[in-house]
Amino acid sequence: MHVHQISCLDQLVNLKWACFRGNALTDIQGIESCHKLEELTLDDNYLQNCLSLHRFPHLRWLSLENNHLTSLPLSSSPLPQLTYINISRNYIRDITGIETLTSLQEFYASHNYLENLRQLFSLKPLVHLVAIDLTCNPLASHSAHYRLFCIYHFPTIKAIDARAVTNTEIGLAKEKLGGRLSQDLVYEKCHSNDFNAIKKLDFVQCGLKHVDLSPVSNLDNLVSLNLEHNSLTSFSGLIHLSKLKVLCLNHNRVEYLIRPTGSGPSSTSSGGGGGGGGDPVMQNLQVLHLAYNGINSLVPLQLYRLPGLRALFLQGNEISRIEGLDGLHHLTELVLDRNKIKCMQENSLQHLVTLKEFHLEENRLSDLSHFESVKNLERLYLGMNRIQDYSELEKLGCLSYLIELSIISNPISRRMQHRSLLIYKLPSLQSLDGVMVTSDERQTAEATFSDRCQHQDEDQADTALLPSLTNAGQVKVMNVPLYMSTHTSRQSQAMEARALHLQTLQAFQDRRKGRR
Repeated sequence: MHVHQISCLDQLVNLKWACFRGNALTDIQGIESCHKLEELTLDDNYLQNCLSLHRFPHLRWLSLENNHLTSLPLSSSPLPQLTYINISRNYIRDITGIETLTSLQEFYASHNYLENLRQLFSLKPLVHLVAIDLTCNPLASHSAHYRLFCIYHFPTIKAIDARAVTNTEIGLAKEKLGGRLSQDLVYEKCHSNDFNAIKKLDFVQCGLKHVDLSPVSNLDNLVSLNLEHNSLTSFSGLIHLSKLKVLCLNHNRVEYLIRPTGSGPSSTSSGGGGGGGGDPVMQNLQVLHLAYNGINSLVPLQLYRLPGLRALFLQGNEISRIEGLDGLHHLTELVLDRNKIKCMQENSLQHLVTLKEFHLEENRLSDLSHFESVKNLERLYLGMNRIQDYSELEKLGCLSYLIELSIISNPISRRMQHRSLLIYKLPSLQSLDGVMVTSDERQTAEATFSDRCQHQDEDQADTALLPSLTNAGQVKVMNVPLYMSTHTSRQSQAMEARALHLQTLQAFQDRRKGRR
């Protein structure tokens, strides 16, 4: 005899254990008054839903094996004390809601229709979970890494599909799945399969070593990605993100754009200037952060393959030469603070004609040659370097559009005239060392250095004239009597030399007055 409907239990308000196995129940109406139930067995019935389970807040053990359930029998109200649930041999395709069972320790759902491993991320909040059984589900039979996936993502689990988890398996799972930015990790982060809706992702300090985002990852609208403080060594796996605009890789170990497959260094680039082969990638990328990566050479990065780049941040590396930036025809901001740069090579900045802002603070610069290639520069930061001579500052005179300059904490900045000289040499300058340039300062600088330059030009012209005047003023004394004493002869020669000197000085003064 099979029970089709539960009845006559209204008075059993203290009932703690109930078993209705092997009946023909289609719902559980009739036991709602048993609020103190702790164990409930409803195996081998025809149940399609059990939405009134929330009436049993003390329930610890629930078995619904071999029914007609298509989803978890959970309502919005959780079962806070439930530690065991068995929903095997049903028609369940989704386990959404399992995350509300915060005390769950054992979960059995074999012989259902769960297809995607990502569905298991609903188990993540269950920190007390020690045993699961998902045998004979598509996700278990079709995925080669199903068991390792569960071991890696649910470290509290001790048994999977009635088999104990071994230490060997734990190590293999970490090796196989650890440190990878994959679609599964993205799903875990966003809890959504609609990857096309994702525009921004942050995976900071996640221990990432590799990126496994394939061309079909569906992150087609991702525009910003932050991967700071990981252990990535290349851009590999990111180059398929065609709409990415901002990429942050600070505090990684990036050495290459794409890790070379060849055996030698030549496989990364064909020349020191970075103009080797390789098609453009990530053509919409505009901002790239590569600070504190231990980079000592820019050539292997193949930055010329990022033609849309507008801002490049490379502070805190080991760079000693500026090279490999050919092809960055839209670059407007370059940051190279805290590196080991001593000077610019002749062709270092040759192709950066669009550069507007250049940061070179805390390097080893003592020579300011070859800035003429970036004549459109508007802001230049050279603080905390080794610039000593006025002649180096004068080399910046080619930067006619410069409006902001910093040379603070250089040896030259301790000298009296450096500010006036720069204000005079750079007519567009508005701020120097963080202090605005006033109109009075500019007038004083122009008066001082224009007059000094005029005198310098006159002195140079006079110096050129001096040899001819000296030669013309030479006097050859002849017919001196032999009986003249030596003293008289020397006295006469001194008087003649003094007269010649006065003539020369007079000629200088007359020439200068004539020019004025």
